[in-house]
Formats: sequence, structure tokens, C-alpha cells
Amino acid sequence: MRYLLAIGLTMVAHGAMAQDVLTDLAGSWAGSGTYLDRNIEEDIRCRINVTSNDSTTNIAGVCASARRNEDIELSILRNDDGTLTAQQENENSIRRPLVMDGVLGRDSIELSGRRGAEETRLTLQLIDPDTLAMISVISSANRTQSTTLQFDRR
Repeated sequence: MRYLLAIGLTMVAHGAMAQDVLTDLAGSWAGSGTYLDRNIEEDIRCRINVTSNDSTTNIAGVCASARRNEDIELSILRNDDGTLTAQQENENSIRRPLVMDGVLGRDSIELSGRRGAEETRLTLQLIDPDTLAMISVISSANRTQSTTLQFDRR
């Protein structure tokens, strides 16, 4: 379930709403959106819980579509040099990047990783304190999958 990698991997924020985008994400979120693969669009729903401290942000939850469910577990670590490392804990992600690197911008978090021929990019944006947008793209030479979600704080 490739769209779940995207869900599990990150989130981004907009504006100077708080000291830090990762801190702003803490809380419970519910969202919906679409997963597109090989010209087939599938509606998905997700619920995630985000906890954050000075060094680590953890994302845990579940996503579901009419055909499947999958648990999500992701840790985002702040490195001493200001970069980010995201590690996906979900063992169902055997073909997806287990580690992604990225940066924490003033109003965004962007992560990317590669495993074999697949490249994954994840961007999240906090549209306002209670609305989170996420875009994920997983691509290889002959296939591109994308997930677009909008979450509301619960």
C-alpha cells in the first residue's frame, strides 16, 4: 500500500504560527484524499496522532480505502546540523524507503529518499492551525504514484 508511505512519512506547516513546524503538528488529525496509480484513482481516509519534543516527532495511525487498511508508524529525528531524518517503522513498507532525509523550513518540511529504483518525495503544509495538506510522490522509471490528502485537527 504505497500511499501509506506518504502518510507515514511527514507533514509541513505554513507561516510563523509557532516556534517550529514539527511542534505545530502535535495532536490528532483525520483526513481524506486520493491515491493515483496507473490512472486508477482511489479514495482514502486516514487518522494519525502526532507527538513531538525537541528531538523527535512521531506519527502513528491508520489509513483505509475500500480495498485495504494499513498501520503507519514514522519517526522524524532532528539532527544536530538542522537537517531531518525520517525512519519508517511500518514493516509492511519493505519495498519503500525506510529512511528519508530532509530539511525543516520556516514553513515546511520536505523529505525525500531512495531505495533501489524508487524515489519518494513528501511535502506537508499547515494551511492554518487546524488544516494540514500533504502531497506524496513515489516514482520509478516506469511508474508514478501520488497521494494528496487534507487533514483536519480533531
